Amino acid sequence: MAFELIPLNPEQHTLTFVPKLTTELPFFNLTARRKDIPKVIKYRGRDAEGRPINWEVYQDTSKEIGAPAVEAHEVWYLLVKPSIDSHRLPSGRIPEIIPLGGIRECLRKVGWTVGGHQGHELIKALTQIAFAGCVADLWVPTGEHDLEGKERFLQIKGRFSRMSVYAIGEHHLTDEELAQKSFDFDLEDVLYIRLDPLEAKLQQLQDRRILDNQYLFSVNPAGRRWYELMAAKIFGVVKNKAQFCEIRYSWYVKHHHTLKRAYEHKRVRFQMDRVVRDHLASGYLAKVEYRAIKEPDQELDYIIRYFPGPGAGDSIARIQGHIRKGKTLRRLPAERAQSLGQADAGRQGSVAPAIPIPTLALSVITTHHEQLIAQMIIEFGINATKAYQLVVTKKESVVLQLEVWPHRKASPRNRAGWMIQAIEGNYEAPLSYLDEKRKRKDRERLEAAQAVKSACAICGGTGFRNIKSMQYPNGAMKECSHDPSVEFEQGGIGSLY
Repeated sequence: MAFELIPLNPEQHTLTFVPKLTTELPFFNLTARRKDIPKVIKYRGRDAEGRPINWEVYQDTSKEIGAPAVEAHEVWYLLVKPSIDSHRLPSGRIPEIIPLGGIRECLRKVGWTVGGHQGHELIKALTQIAFAGCVADLWVPTGEHDLEGKERFLQIKGRFSRMSVYAIGEHHLTDEELAQKSFDFDLEDVLYIRLDPLEAKLQQLQDRRILDNQYLFSVNPAGRRWYELMAAKIFGVVKNKAQFCEIRYSWYVKHHHTLKRAYEHKRVRFQMDRVVRDHLASGYLAKVEYRAIKEPDQELDYIIRYFPGPGAGDSIARIQGHIRKGKTLRRLPAERAQSLGQADAGRQGSVAPAIPIPTLALSVITTHHEQLIAQMIIEFGINATKAYQLVVTKKESVVLQLEVWPHRKASPRNRAGWMIQAIEGNYEAPLSYLDEKRKRKDRERLEAAQAVKSACAICGGTGFRNIKSMQYPNGAMKECSHDPSVEFEQGGIGSLY
């Protein structure tokens, strides 16, 4: 059967912005085999700066609640994460209480049918996330720099649950009520969650990636985890017009925790081919290659090489298209935008209102603006509203900082925060960029002069002409200016040989 994308309904979010580090850390059990779900997830590794990462998740495996699996993953990506982002304050801070919307509205955002039973399933999925206890010891960038320009990091260390189900309508739920499902609700009741302070801090500080929800939720559960881990790498291959990207098999199974590590080539290939089955069928991947490696004092491992197919380009184009379409709301008349903001505030009561997207009124947005906004969002994980604001108000600085980025020696952990500071602070271009720019201009001048010379009918493209005059009665060679008026005054066109 041919692979087909599952369409999203009009109320579903087309894109989800996910934090880079914690998305790579295992949490959701994306497997159709319930026996593969562990009671405890333990991950040990190191970040890009070499700092240790210790991460554990203790899941509720009771029949009443259960571990966060496929359904909880859908609820988190299609409902919870977009709600967190929409209520992020202009300062970047995330409020403690987040309204998800009426239960009927929430079910439509997740793509489930609307009804009382599905409402209970929605709350059960949220409860599975809430009842999974996390133990974290890791470092995240703060977006700030010291006097030497080095990025500051904050250590996140502690035990926490990512969130709790706070209330349905006016009724505040207890853990006992959630576990026993001993509560009633109306489909119009607004559902609220409370983020743990550590989770809110993690959400605020991390770089973010963009996921194509239509593609993500069209593949099988194991394929969804592969897409979460590999989408950014595939994007880099397509953007740089390379052929493939490589990962180690041991790295992948460490992050896709429901897979059991194999060692025989046949079993490794069988296991990983099943993971990417839908990606091959969709054309997101053209082919996969495996190569065994054995290093001293290390277990047998495999290099997996992924070659993107046309489906990867289609997904990236879909992301960019959705970002461009995002400008529609921004172009609403100011009165309409203000009324929308007031309506949102009225629905949310004392909860902090969503960021009003149309705060920059009726600025003229060109294709170049859209390209810059898309680049800042996709390559640097900058919030869409912030990217729009910077491009509209500081376009020249945006263009400069994006252009000089490849010449920067710094490799900040929080690329988004660093780039925002560079644009707002109008950081100077590095010397290597200025030197290359000078050489490029010299090369362009030389090429332009050569083009004029080649097209010159006076000297025939040689650069010199032979003239006779009273000063040179026997003739002389003269460098051609390629300007007929000049050459006529200095010997006349008829003096050409």
